[in-house]
Amino acid sequence: MDIIILVCIILIIIIQWVAYYTKQRYKRGLKSDYATITDAKYSDQYLEYYKQMQLVDIYRVIMTIVLVMVMIWRADSSVFQVFAIALGAIILVFQSLILSFVVYLMLVANYKVGETVKIGGLGEGEIIYIKPLYFGLAGRNKWWEHTGEFFLIPNNKVWENPIIKVDYSIHANQKNICSVFYDPAKHTVSLHEFILQYTAFLDGLLPVRNAKDVWHYKSYIGHKYKMDYEFQSTQIIEICIWFVCKQSKANDLKRQIFEFAQSIDVKETLNNHQSWSWL
Repeated sequence: MDIIILVCIILIIIIQWVAYYTKQRYKRGLKSDYATITDAKYSDQYLEYYKQMQLVDIYRVIMTIVLVMVMIWRADSSVFQVFAIALGAIILVFQSLILSFVVYLMLVANYKVGETVKIGGLGEGEIIYIKPLYFGLAGRNKWWEHTGEFFLIPNNKVWENPIIKVDYSIHANQKNICSVFYDPAKHTVSLHEFILQYTAFLDGLLPVRNAKDVWHYKSYIGHKYKMDYEFQSTQIIEICIWFVCKQSKANDLKRQIFEFAQSIDVKETLNNHQSWSWL
């Protein structure tokens, strides 16, 4: 046997062993550090563990592929011919496995551990790891809450279903929706005056958004907010607004909007109560 081929085989075995040992060391470190955490700001520390594990896997796969290619290059022509025939048969028999590995290369190039994705009807959540044949998602919803679900999805299924990257973190810019109601039977001001006061308040509260602030909501570039009206039963007008902001600021902005809407003059006979709702 060619000495270079023998060296490649030994190196492949060493790489697998080092990768396994490194993962075990990271795992022991996570168990000792993460189990006693009580501070909420460190609650996502587990992602660092999975990011390190993912990095180890990527290096392991790349180095193994390189060494296998060197072995093929060093093999004589007869061995290469046999290998080529065997490879063709493997591709025909194990098409789904080959496709999974191709998708794996696409996933590691475009997605990172900790990012949130939707995959057709297969699942939605935070990427925990990406393996050559499958990847794991920890279920998370748009309120950035873990759902308690864990999805183990074969990579070849991604080829058949659209994968959508979303960002529900508190630092992400997201679109928010608020509705307040104008009722002529309750308000002392006209609808025109109500809207003038309301828009003047919104103009002072919300800034003009530039391209950096709107993420994928490109239609909001140059806008502070968007407004629409719906005529409800008994002459009640629903005034809807949409605006983009960081999720960390959304609840405070909504609170200010609803408080102002309630402060606009209402007939005393109704105890100054303004009807409002969240959408």
